[in-house]
Amino acid sequence: MTIYLIYLSAFLLFFIIFAAKFEITDIKIQWEK
Repeated sequence: MTIYLIYLSAFLLFFIIFAAKFEITDIKIQWEK
């Protein structure tokens, strides 16, 4: 159960970082236009 929680929190952290990078990239693209 603990291992499952570790995997879940790691996945959520990776997803948040990926989403943040994607939003920053999207904003840069909009600024370039």
